[in-house]
Amino acid sequence: MNRLAIIGSSNIKYNKCYGSMGAIIEMEEPDIIVSGGAYGADKISEDIAKELNIKTDIYLPKTNDWDGYKERNILIAENCDKLYNFVIKDDKSYCYHHKRGGHIKSGGCWTENYAKQLGKQVKVIEI
Repeated sequence: MNRLAIIGSSNIKYNKCYGSMGAIIEMEEPDIIVSGGAYGADKISEDIAKELNIKTDIYLPKTNDWDGYKERNILIAENCDKLYNFVIKDDKSYCYHHKRGGHIKSGGCWTENYAKQLGKQVKVIEI
């Protein structure tokens, strides 16, 4: 079973990433889209999955603090085969998760790094 996680910035807008995200989903042909249920990238991936009749596993945080988000992010990383992190490109920003600039930081960066530690295939898509 092909489980594809799509996460990223909650500030990404439909018109900026819908086409590229849809193309990635169609290319990857997942059986399940894994999501964190947040606004932005997560919600857009869920909507595309619904349009394409792809099942979703949505991991919501149990609490609205770092402990809740971290637990959710771990579940996302553990329960996917491949992960795409959609970030907003901004050469002036500093992503403390990556220790370098290049895009606006997002909670997806932490999940991306954790998935890498688990040996998952990870890709960053800058919008």
